[in-house]
Amino acid sequence: MSSTVGMRLRMTIYGESHGPSIGIVLDGLPPNITIDLGAIEKEMARRVPGQSPLSTHRKETDQFTIESGFFEGKTTGMALCARIVNHDAHSKDYSLLKDVMRPSHGDYPGYVKSHGANDYRGGGAFSGRLTAPLVFAGAVAKQLLRQKGIVIGAHVARIGSACDRPFHPLGETDETLLHLGDHYLATLDDKVRAVMESVIRSAQEDKDSVGGVIECMALHLPVGLGEPYFDSVESTLSQLLFSIPAVKGVEFGDGFSLAGMRGSEANDPMTIKGDKVVTTTNRNGGILGGLTTGMPLLFRVVVKPTASIYQPQHTVNIKTHEETILEIKGRHDPCIVPRAVPVVEAMTAWALCDLMLCREAKRRIGHQGVPGAYSDLAATSFFAGMDYEKKAFPYFEDVVVAVMDGTIDYGVLPIENSSTGGITDVYDLIRKYHAYIVGEKIVKVEHCLLVYDDTQLEEIREVYSHPQGLSQCHAFFRSHPFLRAVPCSNTAEAARMVAERKKRTLAAVAGIQAAETYGLSVLMRGIQTNQSNYTRFVIIGKKKEISPKADKMTLVVTLPHEPGSLYRVLSHFDEESINMTNIESRPIPGRPWEYFFHMDISGHETDEAVQRALRGIQGERAHYTLLGNYEADGTMSHL
Repeated sequence: MSSTVGMRLRMTIYGESHGPSIGIVLDGLPPNITIDLGAIEKEMARRVPGQSPLSTHRKETDQFTIESGFFEGKTTGMALCARIVNHDAHSKDYSLLKDVMRPSHGDYPGYVKSHGANDYRGGGAFSGRLTAPLVFAGAVAKQLLRQKGIVIGAHVARIGSACDRPFHPLGETDETLLHLGDHYLATLDDKVRAVMESVIRSAQEDKDSVGGVIECMALHLPVGLGEPYFDSVESTLSQLLFSIPAVKGVEFGDGFSLAGMRGSEANDPMTIKGDKVVTTTNRNGGILGGLTTGMPLLFRVVVKPTASIYQPQHTVNIKTHEETILEIKGRHDPCIVPRAVPVVEAMTAWALCDLMLCREAKRRIGHQGVPGAYSDLAATSFFAGMDYEKKAFPYFEDVVVAVMDGTIDYGVLPIENSSTGGITDVYDLIRKYHAYIVGEKIVKVEHCLLVYDDTQLEEIREVYSHPQGLSQCHAFFRSHPFLRAVPCSNTAEAARMVAERKKRTLAAVAGIQAAETYGLSVLMRGIQTNQSNYTRFVIIGKKKEISPKADKMTLVVTLPHEPGSLYRVLSHFDEESINMTNIESRPIPGRPWEYFFHMDISGHETDEAVQRALRGIQGERAHYTLLGNYEADGTMSHL
């Protein structure tokens, strides 16, 4: 079961309809945010069962208890956890549904997925009861959005054949949206409310149910909100909206009506209004290219009729494998649309709040070494075009620790050089801290001899650089024996030291970027022995991230300590025609002459060939751990 969603804001729900409680965990909320508990209670009251003769007779107050992340009226930065106790569950009413499946309900697929272990009481995890914590989350998100002037409101656009007037596509007043929640059946036209109630009552009297349409609008959104392609406004909203039980359709703007139009009709003409670019129509619902346009966000969702009806229905007994007639008991809504309105608003608020935080938050990037180092160049190149802030750390391990404790979002570390091979410390650190590789960047290494002012070669006596930098220039040092190579922590650190000491007897081996950063002169360029010298950097994160374009995998494999075990493991890659681009062995601590094998292979973890190869590895009594599945840098392939 997938019970967690979100990018910067992570929302996890838990519980079942007839379990002891239901609840929610909200992770990623900024600290020191004032939260009005009364406003949350008001939102929760809009969804509670039993508030109308036209809803289920189940009585729940949906009173919540905040158990973490809230102190003296403000968020603390810890996960905000809220628990809602179930008080009025009549589980005996559902005993029949253990084996007899309700038509158009999640009973049957849930039974199959859980191998018969599903909680059938009240629908278990498939119940609309689980929307209560969603409303809690939305109530919190609404308060954050209101601080930015963003207003959200929804109404019942249709119940059966009864229709409310639609939102004006160019917007409504803030007050109109905010006051829609004053009524159990939220409509713009007061007169249509009685008609809709009559439609619901008629279905109820017939022991039947009815569905409808909810229309939602958000005002005062900034231009450019969204993260295309896969975290666009539409895709983010749709994921959350389709997570609401009984939602079967979502359309933005004119939606499916656009299919019958020509471009000249469907396009929204643009104009200038004051200091803003606006459109004179809003057929696209305030979204273009997956981004908000600044116009009102407008969409509709379709809610199907309640599956649990009191009429006899043809179904099956999953235990006896016989056809049967179901006549359900229990308490059920003849129409869930009115109670779904605050849920739609809640999911809209949560999605927009998450996207807002993504927009506002700078990616925090860390690298080893001082500004101007090759790691700095790799970070700048990989995150080009993104909003980020960089931080330098003295040691490789400092970078990894900062990633794992949340000080930074991503770390950039060198892992392999085309001349000197693998950087073993980095392999060990990634494995030790269980970090994930989420990307890579290949940087061409051009080592330069950097000096203070106009220092000449014959004046130099000591040359500073990282040990790898020095070793990559061994031919240069052999031809200049009067130069003493002095190792230090980083190539750019060497440049900084030469700049600070201002001595003509000192020089540094570093890149052009270090010379520019610290104001040094380039005495000689390209002094590395191998002129085709490249360093591969990996980008590490705390959590597993797989790009849609991922085509490279890094594994760490342990093998039985016996003859031929490595050969047998590698043979599975050969059998599946999977290319291995690198293999590094590292000693296993406390097990002399036994090794971890770090392997880079081409492919995606969902590829059938990759899956067969990995199953084959496990069949050899080997164990593997996926360290990352990411997009390979194609730099080398273009040379």
